[in-house]
Amino acid sequence: NRQPMNERRFEQLKQSIANESFEDNKMSILKTAIRDNWISTNQATALVKLFSFENNKLHIAKHCYKYTTDYQNYYLVANAFNYSSSKQELLQYIEANKRNH
Repeated sequence: NRQPMNERRFEQLKQSIANESFEDNKMSILKTAIRDNWISTNQATALVKLFSFENNKLHIAKHCYKYTTDYQNYYLVANAFNYSSSKQELLQYIEANKRNH
């Protein structure tokens, strides 16, 4: 049974990402940290919000999808975006990469 990262570890991850100045470094930390962990939709949304640039937010949102425990709620991550085009692209990505397990 897949469980999302516990709150303490998740807060540590968010702090590590927030401490980085450059988005590329933030992205590297995030990708390394979640490679061997599961996250919830709420956690994915919080991670996306740590990024400033819309294209990076979208990249992270797509990347996190496969590591999400409650992927059936993943459409909620679209609320983290400022632009409707980004929301649409994420929703299309989810639809194209439907998970059924």
